[in-house]
Order: sequence, then C-alpha cells, then structure tokens
Amino acid sequence: MKKIILILVFISILSSCNLPQANEEPSASLVQTAVIQTLNSFPTRTETIKSELESTFTIQPTLTNHVATKTITPTITQTATIITDNPKSSLGVPSWTDNLNDPKSWYQDDDEYTEIEPHNGNLKLTSLKSVGWHGWSMHYHKLNDFYLEANIKANNCNGNDQYGIVFRSPDYSQGYFFGVACNGNYFLSRYDGSNFHTIFEPKISGNLTLVPGNSNTLGVLANNNNISLYINDVFETKITDSTFTQGTFGVFIASYQTPGFNIELNDISYWTIE
Repeated sequence: MKKIILILVFISILSSCNLPQANEEPSASLVQTAVIQTLNSFPTRTETIKSELESTFTIQPTLTNHVATKTITPTITQTATIITDNPKSSLGVPSWTDNLNDPKSWYQDDDEYTEIEPHNGNLKLTSLKSVGWHGWSMHYHKLNDFYLEANIKANNCNGNDQYGIVFRSPDYSQGYFFGVACNGNYFLSRYDGSNFHTIFEPKISGNLTLVPGNSNTLGVLANNNNISLYINDVFETKITDSTFTQGTFGVFIASYQTPGFNIELNDISYWTIE
C-alpha cells in the first residue's frame, strides 16, 4: 500500500477472521482482512470497518467482513539460540488432533472474498479475488504454551500468494500469523487489532515444497515469550515476542496474484506444554 489503504476490521463470535497484510511485492494492491471466532459452538458476526486516508485512521460504521490496518515494522528481537530437534520428538502423543473428516468445530461461513468448506476429508479455503484479502478459519480451543502443527496443501499457488497458521489470538481481533508464500518465503507477523507488525521479515526457506498440490507441514513452538518456527519438521528460526500469551488458533489464506487460489487443511495437532 503506497497511498490509500482500505482498512477493514472484522470481529465475529466463533471463528473465521479476515485481516489485511501488506503485499511483499511492490504494488498498490488493496490489503484487506476480517476476524471471526468464539468459544461458542455457533458463530455470530460483529464486524468493523476502518479506512485510512492520508495516514489518518477514522472508524467507520459497522459493515460486513472488512477490517483496517497499516503495516508497521518494529525492531525485531531474535535470539541466537540454535534449535535442531523437532519438539514432537520429546513431547510424545499430541494433546489434540483433528483430521478434518468432520470439521464442524471450524468456522465455515463464506464472504465475497473467501470460501470455506469441507472437501474430501479436508477443510478447504479459497481466495476468490487476488486483492490480498486474508480469510481465516479458527478453532475454539484456547492455548497458552504449546507446539502446534498443521499439514496444509496449496493448490494453484503462485508468487506472493500466502497461507499459514494463526495462533495466540486472544479475542479474535488480534494474534500472530506464521505464513509462507508460494515464492518460497516464510514470515511472522503480529496483528494488534488495527495494524500489522512485521516480527520476522520474509526470508527464503529451503525446506518448503513449492510444487502445486503438494503439502507442507508448518509448526509453531510457543513457550512463554519464545516462538520457534518449523517447516516440514525442520527448525527455521526463533523469535522473542511478549505481546500475546494465549489464545485460539486457525489457518489463513491470502491471494495476491491468483484468483481462485486455494488451500486444504489436511490435519492439525497440538501438544500442550506445562
């Protein structure tokens, strides 16, 4: 976003959220997003729109499925500790696993930018327009310290099209985004309810499978203020950030280049850390 960014804020009860994030490639594309989720079994929606004009944010009347953000890049705090072992080797049996054969506990309502539906035993998310809209589906479990792992298949994926894990979302209008792009980058961002903050700048990973239709396993170890990122069981980086300490989790998708870009959540598990 170079000049004017449509800022959209969207909070709903029980699950799917849409949040905007800056396009990593130099374009003036609209970045949009919305946030939805709750601990109840059935969702209701509360959404808010914000817009930014000449770098000034003004809250607008409530509308459906829109949120507003401005991207800010704060100082990155990154540890020098090198971790080589995947947490699964010491954590044992998962505390919870969902193979998505019956994804009724996940948010599945559509909007004009994102479709969410069961598909062949998976949960499928489709970006209908290549405008950078972040659509997500959330589960209702709240976690403190954990290792969370999701196996995600990306179809017809190109360039800066993105997908990944949302975690430690305390009230469905905030949270962390661990994402990967179809050009091989991975990143970590934090959304504070109004703005996205880059915690870890996009960086190429040699561990991503980039062939369309293949799956990647994304893992997050969140223990106190330490966040470690894994791709296909290989450690990538460790960051320290104390903004959010607990919350719900889910998956997100954002198309920047490919209308109809879609992903399938094959399975997801977490291990709680006492």
